[in-house]
Amino acid sequence: MKTITKFVGLDVSKENIAVAVADEGRGEPRYIGMFPHTVEAVRSLVHRLSADGVELEFC
Repeated sequence: MKTITKFVGLDVSKENIAVAVADEGRGEPRYIGMFPHTVEAVRSLVHRLSADGVELEFC
C-alpha cells in the first residue's frame, strides 16, 4: 500500500489553533478551521485527518 503524506500547518494562539492541510505534491493548502487550544481538540483533529495509509507531518 502506498503511503500518502499530508502536511498540517498549525497557527497557535493562547485560545485557538488555526489549521490548514496540504496534500503531498503542489496542490493548494486547504483551510480546515479554528479549534480550541485543548488536548481533546488536537486529538480529535489528528483522528479526523488520519486514515489507513496516511502519514501526517506537522509544522
